[in-house]
Amino acid sequence: MFRAKIFDPLRGDNFYPDNPEELVKERYSDEEYKGYYEKYGFYPYEIWNVDYTFLCFMYSHLKALNEFQTKYEVHREFHDKIAKLAEKVKELMTSGYDFMNSKDLKRYKEVCREFIELIPGMWT
Repeated sequence: MFRAKIFDPLRGDNFYPDNPEELVKERYSDEEYKGYYEKYGFYPYEIWNVDYTFLCFMYSHLKALNEFQTKYEVHREFHDKIAKLAEKVKELMTSGYDFMNSKDLKRYKEVCREFIELIPGMWT
């Protein structure tokens, strides 16, 4: 997920290495991983840390939907909720979190809960 260009401005210690594209090419260049990517559309490491992959999914989809709505001037309450949630997800991703810490886990669950509430309106 973090190969997407939308994540470039979020680089930092808690997010991902400086050159994720190069890292992916280097680590996953042999035939076994190419076949995995072609079959499933993602690399194996993206399921080892599903919670983080899901944050990346949320952020990229919220930003894309917000950009789409801005382009077509659909500025309503839903548009504002999407923008606010995208910022919360960004903050969680860049500040880092630890699932063993109850405060961090609560923040993660709150972001997921808000996302779930928005899902029905995202594709209608």
